[in-house]
Amino acid sequence: MPSHPASLWLWAGFGLSTLAGLLASPATAPRQMTVEGATEEVRQHVAERFARQINTPWFWVPRTRLQAEIEAHPRVVQAELTSNVFGRAFVEVVTRQPQLCRDTDAALCLDQFGEWYRESAPAPDSVGRVQVPDEFIPFNLAVIGTLPAKSWIDAYERVRNKFPDETLALAVDARGVLSLQLPKGPRLILGTATRLDEKAKVLGEFLTNEPEKMASAKVLNLSVPERPTLVP
Repeated sequence: MPSHPASLWLWAGFGLSTLAGLLASPATAPRQMTVEGATEEVRQHVAERFARQINTPWFWVPRTRLQAEIEAHPRVVQAELTSNVFGRAFVEVVTRQPQLCRDTDAALCLDQFGEWYRESAPAPDSVGRVQVPDEFIPFNLAVIGTLPAKSWIDAYERVRNKFPDETLALAVDARGVLSLQLPKGPRLILGTATRLDEKAKVLGEFLTNEPEKMASAKVLNLSVPERPTLVP
């Protein structure tokens, strides 16, 4: 490296001009794209947004707007965009996965975060259903922080783990009391979505120790897990 001050300025100017050239070069335009964590539907959505930028140098790509357009898809929770100087863009997305869908509208679903969103088509029968009063559905699907929907999913999964080959339906009443119809068994009343580990443990004990009574019973109430009630 030259030690003369004038040479240093020349090298600095060369570096800046090279950097400026790279930033403005069409070679850095996002002509190739890799999308991670997305379904085919979301990949297509991302590709359509990037198609408008294939001739735009990455430095001039409106990344904030592009990210917002990608996140506008109902299945996308978050998108992160990066690129290199060789015109290759990388998009990492976090997508919503349906955990429970409304019994009267199978395209209206709860994702893994307990937030409502709308699928482009009804969810398959393998996704559990939830019967829920209208007042528990946020207006315009806006997020309501106090909505206990995540705990509904937790309750459903704890019960479904006892019946891995079955798809169940969860019912939530206006008081927030949860219940499910067990396969070839009673109506299970869980009460509110609290003490779920204890309730799941007691349910497992009934299934193991009282299979005949469970098969003929009408109701198993586990609202208070230390005082379970089996109604013949």
